[in-house]
Amino acid sequence: MRTHWVSGTLAAVFLGAAGPAWAETITMEDGRTITATILKQDEKTVTVDWFGVPVTYWRDEISRIEGGDAADAAAPQVSQGVAVPHAASMTVALPPDERALMEEVLTLSGILEQGEQLAAQFEAQVDQRLQQRQDLSPEEAVFLKRALIESHHPELFAEAARERFTKSFDAEKFSKVRAWFQEPLGLKMRQYERAASNAQVAQEAEQYFSMLKESPPAAERVALIDRLDQATQSTETTLNVVMAAAESLWNLGAEMNPKGAVRERRKWELQQQQLVAQQREVYNAAVVASLLFTYRDATDQELEQYIAFWESGLGRWMSRLTSSAVQDGMRLVSDRMGREMIKRMEERAATAAGSSGQRSPASPVDAAAGGGS
Repeated sequence: MRTHWVSGTLAAVFLGAAGPAWAETITMEDGRTITATILKQDEKTVTVDWFGVPVTYWRDEISRIEGGDAADAAAPQVSQGVAVPHAASMTVALPPDERALMEEVLTLSGILEQGEQLAAQFEAQVDQRLQQRQDLSPEEAVFLKRALIESHHPELFAEAARERFTKSFDAEKFSKVRAWFQEPLGLKMRQYERAASNAQVAQEAEQYFSMLKESPPAAERVALIDRLDQATQSTETTLNVVMAAAESLWNLGAEMNPKGAVRERRKWELQQQQLVAQQREVYNAAVVASLLFTYRDATDQELEQYIAFWESGLGRWMSRLTSSAVQDGMRLVSDRMGREMIKRMEERAATAAGSSGQRSPASPVDAAAGGGS
């Protein structure tokens, strides 16, 4: 099973909804300095755009607000005390025979390969999204592209998937799943999925999508694809991945302002639920189009048999496990990307401040030690 239409949504979370990369500089009473676009403010609160996630601060926590620009801006300051787990330290050990079975299922299911494909697709989406950002200078666009792409680690996706499969390990079920994937139909469907993921067919896919409105497939075929989407949870997984990425950024923002985050968490959750409800049809249409393209050469009979597996008890178990693994992987990747972007922006701000003779803003650690202003 392959998760469809994920890479573009992740790029959208990091770039599509974000405002200008450099805007107002907010100095907090505790010495922290945060640079972000102000979305709205009143006599009690100030809400900023934290990479597409609104974060609200109380006025009594803010010392001053100043205009900023790319030359001397500071990146949002985040607590350095929260470490991202290293990929190699995550996976719980399994006996060699069980580990081999799990790795075989991961390979046959295409999850490991998918992590590498998503990284390549994400790079292409970053290029596209940056071209749409008229508020960025060429220098800023190059900086953001490098920071995003170099911090997108496919191995984190793979290790998170291994961790999820290890926690859910069931020798009997994995053996049955492996046997099904090794059957002629399972192998054939994987060939379809692998071929559709090849970068060389991107132009063919675009042509196919553009023709769908003019020459829609038969209603019976669409009904089969709808069943496959439901059985494999493709649309739901895509939506959940977007939510996971947004939540990772929210959590980073919460580290910046724990008190404000507690007050705003429920409001943010309701906003995300409303966004998902509004966008569900859009995501579903994109996923269905992707599924139609991926299995365009499969017969209706093959699809019926393929769907029968995913609608079975074993198939639904595997579908839930795969969906959870993908979400875990993208959540970890998103968290690392957000942290590394912040680190790079802090380094860039420090370099710019040093070259201009200005003092770099104090970090939370400095402020706590009395080194902040």
